[in-house]
Amino acid sequence: MQQYNPVTDPTGENWELRQQLNSEYRDRRADAIKRVIANHTIGKDCSGLFPDVVKNMVSNNKSM
Repeated sequence: MQQYNPVTDPTGENWELRQQLNSEYRDRRADAIKRVIANHTIGKDCSGLFPDVVKNMVSNNKSM
């Protein structure tokens, strides 16, 4: 039996965040990073999104 993975489940919030983190639009990626930080702050597991967040850290946007 396959184990449930909230990052790859297309109905979960982490899946939606992953799609936004990989968006071609910079503003959508910035909003997704802010949502990941907010979710992590309240205790939700966002560890599966770590590679996608790191990939977006090469930016000239100082508000992130």
